[in-house]
Amino acid sequence: MWGFIVIESIGILLPSMRKELGLSPIQEGWLGAAPQVAILFLAIPASRFLSQFPPKTLTRATLIGGTGAILFQGWAPVFAVLLLGRLLYGITIVAREPARVLLVKQWMHPKEILLANASIELIWGVGAALYILIPVILTLPDDSWRNTLHVLGGVSLTVTLAWFVLGKERITPEYATEMRFQGRSPVSSIIRYKEPWLIAVGIVGVELTFAGFAVFWPSLTAGAILLPRRWDRAPLEERATNA
Repeated sequence: MWGFIVIESIGILLPSMRKELGLSPIQEGWLGAAPQVAILFLAIPASRFLSQFPPKTLTRATLIGGTGAILFQGWAPVFAVLLLGRLLYGITIVAREPARVLLVKQWMHPKEILLANASIELIWGVGAALYILIPVILTLPDDSWRNTLHVLGGVSLTVTLAWFVLGKERITPEYATEMRFQGRSPVSSIIRYKEPWLIAVGIVGVELTFAGFAVFWPSLTAGAILLPRRWDRAPLEERATNA
């Protein structure tokens, strides 16, 4: 959930970023798309190769990397560095996914996996509801996108430390045997099943719609009750007039 909030909060932070870094609409779009680009190109390779690593260790490494990527964004002096930080954060999100799947498999009975996945989706839904509220609250005091990212990074650091203390694996004999003989699943074995790909196409449409809304809608509604009134929409209107 926290990764979702960090990724989608870009829309709330863009007006402040635009004022400081002088971003163009195309640059703003790239900032919004960077994590999804990482997920698009790395999802299958990550699931194939990173599933060989212990999920506890993989989760630990990606949490550390994700925290560093958030703080790196908060420090970014120019657009290119900020874009790199967004891309790196997307990489940590997709790299952690194999660990999530394996941990669910370790701790849940096969009949409970569907319920576990549904619970995870519910938590993601809560994140979708909070992705506007939390960044707005953090940004209100000083209108600083950097301080907001620093706070988000601090929360991520807290989650990382909690995982170091509380994160555990559950290696049963059945799980160990299954993983020993599982080997690597060739991509061809995935392609031959059309149902997951049809579902994925539908999800792409939903993601594109939501991403466009999350990135650009806050800028278009600057001055509304949910946003600080000092985020004037005049820069957007001036660019439209000059165009």
